[in-house]
Amino acid sequence: MKSETIAAWVIGGSIAAFAVIGLSVWATLNAQGFCWKEGRFLSKHEIFRNLIQSSEYIGHDVRPFTARYRSGREDIKRTIPYEDIDQFFRVNSDCCEFASSIHFADLTYFEPPWYFVFSGKAWKLVSVKYQVFIETTSGDADSFDMLSGNWSDTCGHRVQIPREFVLIE
Repeated sequence: MKSETIAAWVIGGSIAAFAVIGLSVWATLNAQGFCWKEGRFLSKHEIFRNLIQSSEYIGHDVRPFTARYRSGREDIKRTIPYEDIDQFFRVNSDCCEFASSIHFADLTYFEPPWYFVFSGKAWKLVSVKYQVFIETTSGDADSFDMLSGNWSDTCGHRVQIPREFVLIE
């Protein structure tokens, strides 16, 4: 074999090896929760705070909905949004936790599949339990507990869960 051919094989093999090692490091850091935007690993509290901030829990317009009772009575209610993230965490101090699945009502949410985790598209499933405050058209105030599931990236930003990862019973 010529020395040029051997050199080409060595250089090509070295480039391929570095590419494989680089990809492995990148995928491993994604799986471990490294936030590339911040250049560091975030604490659970930082991830949960970012998730709540990037979701529709804080400061959004009041959404009306109709409550229907077994007696046949209907009442139009509207939700009262949280003013800021600090108020949300004061009221819901133990709101968030990582979960492998979340089941509520007729829905079951599952943690992201391995290829979403390694690619960095989604990292963890987060269970969010919080209080929803409502006001009726008659002026009565009330609240109820709500549970939701959110996929989070490694920086704590909400990722839309594809429908194929939600089981509807």
